[in-house]
Amino acid sequence: MFFDDESSSGASLFAQLLAGMMQQQQRQEQGRNNKMLLFKAAIEGNGSMCQRLVASGVDPDVQHEKGLRPLHLAAHQGHEKTVAALLDAGANADVTDEDGDTPLMVAIMQKEWQTARLLIERNAELRLKNNNGYTAADLALAKGNLGLVKMMERKRPALQLNGRINGSQLLQAAQDGNDDLIGFWLDQNPDRSACNVQLKDGRTLAFVAALNGHLDIIERLERCRADYNIADSEGNIPLFCAAQNGHDKILKILIKRSRVNHRNENKRTALFSAVLNGRETAMKMLLDAGADTDAADCQGLTPLACSIVSNNPDRIVRLLASRTKDLSFVDKNGYGYAHLAVISQRLPVLKTLRSHGIILDTPNTGDGETPLLAACQVGPLETVEYLLKEGCNSGHQNNHGVSPALRAAYCNQEDILRHLVNHGAPLDLKNRKGETAILCAAEKNSFSMVQLLHRRGCNLRVADRSGMTVAHYAAKHANHELLGYLDQNGVALDKPDSDGQTPLMMAAGADDMNCTVVRLLVRAGANVDARNNKGKNAAQIANGQGNRHLVHLLQSGGISDQPKNPPPSYPKPPRESSTPRAEIDENFDTWDFFIEEGDKKKPIGSGGFGKVYKAFTDRHQFVAVKVIKPMGNMDSAKRRQIFLQEKQAMDLLRHVRHENIVRFLKAEEKDGKFYIFSELLSGYTIQEIMFKQKKPIDESGIKRFTIQVCQALSHLHSLPKPIIHRDIKSSNIMLTNPGIVKLIDFGFAREISNSQMMMTRTQCGTPFFMAPEILAPMNEGVAYTSKTDVWALGCTVYEMATMEPPNSEIQALFFLGIVVSSKPMPKIPGASAELQDFYQLCVEREPSNRPEASRLLQHKFLK
Repeated sequence: MFFDDESSSGASLFAQLLAGMMQQQQRQEQGRNNKMLLFKAAIEGNGSMCQRLVASGVDPDVQHEKGLRPLHLAAHQGHEKTVAALLDAGANADVTDEDGDTPLMVAIMQKEWQTARLLIERNAELRLKNNNGYTAADLALAKGNLGLVKMMERKRPALQLNGRINGSQLLQAAQDGNDDLIGFWLDQNPDRSACNVQLKDGRTLAFVAALNGHLDIIERLERCRADYNIADSEGNIPLFCAAQNGHDKILKILIKRSRVNHRNENKRTALFSAVLNGRETAMKMLLDAGADTDAADCQGLTPLACSIVSNNPDRIVRLLASRTKDLSFVDKNGYGYAHLAVISQRLPVLKTLRSHGIILDTPNTGDGETPLLAACQVGPLETVEYLLKEGCNSGHQNNHGVSPALRAAYCNQEDILRHLVNHGAPLDLKNRKGETAILCAAEKNSFSMVQLLHRRGCNLRVADRSGMTVAHYAAKHANHELLGYLDQNGVALDKPDSDGQTPLMMAAGADDMNCTVVRLLVRAGANVDARNNKGKNAAQIANGQGNRHLVHLLQSGGISDQPKNPPPSYPKPPRESSTPRAEIDENFDTWDFFIEEGDKKKPIGSGGFGKVYKAFTDRHQFVAVKVIKPMGNMDSAKRRQIFLQEKQAMDLLRHVRHENIVRFLKAEEKDGKFYIFSELLSGYTIQEIMFKQKKPIDESGIKRFTIQVCQALSHLHSLPKPIIHRDIKSSNIMLTNPGIVKLIDFGFAREISNSQMMMTRTQCGTPFFMAPEILAPMNEGVAYTSKTDVWALGCTVYEMATMEPPNSEIQALFFLGIVVSSKPMPKIPGASAELQDFYQLCVEREPSNRPEASRLLQHKFLK
């Protein structure tokens, strides 16, 4: 196609227009690219690039998403030099985004203080407010940068602050000791009683400052005449905080204008705070200011009583005793100061109280207990010696008829009993059950105590109201040495009790280890044909227990109505599981610690009573050995006696075979230490699992573990000689690598190591898992039963669900005993109805209301 001249001219014009449009499009695209490059340079802090892009024509205040400008982005990142470069290139320091925030506000909110100072110096407008009504100064104040606020004030003296510091900011300032910020806020709020503002939990600035020891804030509040008597949500005032933490300079200021005897919700004063935390100087200051030493808290305890039971140093107790007006105090349980000192095993405190005129022989107003009776239960011997020296009545009987000698015998305190005997204490006094000291000694299976009492004239033939005699207890415990002693002294060994049970029947009702005792009783003239009130003779009782050896032995003794042909084989009750004998050879003679890396023996476990190591035996097998070191102040005779008792328990445990119970092998005594051997397990305790996982066990896990523990307890409790674990808790339940739960660390060895906790010497286990009948401060001797294991199981279920045992916030054992004996146990937070019901059944306060472990296995939670 050919164009004429006119057509050629039109085509040229079209080409020019097209080229112009393309150039314009390229310029627009370049402009968009440059804008994006400017945003990128601002974010990255490339100030020189920002200036080149602005010089090329890019608007320094170009708008991005949400109204953000390059200056916002540079300020947000704290690129001080880039902010300066943009300002030099003509950027507006007062541009706002869609929230109304200026670059200065953005820098402050990000705590980019240097950038904020630059913007202020470059005359950023300080009166602007964002969409929330805050100025840059308000934001700086909220962030706690008082210096920046003052810089703005110098720039613009007429600056008006919103002054909105919220409660959390004030609280943080008082906690951190930010006196400048608090002072500034007080200056901004002169007419709002700002110094008395109540923050979280009703706490004032004075409260928080006193709690954290910030003297400068207290001095500022003192100049403002702050009210120090405003209480928090629990009734505490700042004076309590200073006394609790020993902030004596603060206490000196507060005490002038505080109510010294103000009481909180627990009816405690600041003096209690000082006492419970051992703050001696604070105590003196409060006492000098008129603190009431006789005011009792909601538990009925005075500051002096708290000082005694909380193990304060003796000098603090002496100070309080010297300033306490009424020393005839009796708490809600009827115990006076002398009782508490004895229960706490604090002889120096007892002597201090005596020097201030306290009578040491005053009976408990509730049950007639005296300090001497308590000392005969918890010891030590020195306390008993002191009380007797001070004239305490060794023949006093409490409301249950218990005398000091009977208490000492029942609690297996042989040294104390011996001292009472030498002192001339009455030894044949009976309690309400008709028991005497010699009967209690026999019940505790102590031949040496029986012999001691008999030599001092006690009657070996005495019987309690149920007809139980020394011979009955000797037969029950298979103590052939004691039975031989009774026989030598002409005691009839065939006298029945009120149920018609003779000592021979009691021996027959035990296990097949009693053949020696049965022979002794038969030779001594025991009537093998005698029947109890249920019409059963000794052979029939042994038959019911599956003791075929005893049946045969008793038949050969001449039972008239038994067949003379060889006795049938009576199978023992079926075991739920068994461990092959070949698995572990318990008859090893020598052993040694297995040496780990570094040529050292390495503990594989530890507890409050010893460490566990891996050992290698002469049978070429690995076993676990627990090493228990007795306390140094325990004499060798006492150690030996305790070891023999624990060895008897070990002899019983050696014969226990169950899938969910660790197999115990034997015990040894060597070089003053005790060694307990058991099978070596691989796995972790439930407590270790929770700590490693940093969370509690879920309900399905609790169910699985609890079923296996119940099976183990059911087996132990149903043995012919029932065994009580005495220390059920998650740290004594091991999950082995194959997934099988095993009970470990039975409650022996507690007396060997003589725990430092304030408890009777016959108490075992861990306080937070102890049943009320065990924790009771003045019970008639500790009686462990299958129901105490059930209580501990309930507490363990709670521990698995929460990682803490119930009532774990209570530190003093004395208070713990009061709480579990008088208040409902706490519920498991967030537990299902089935789990909650199972737990509540286990922790019934009355032992008779708790199910046996075998019954618990039928509970719907375990189905």
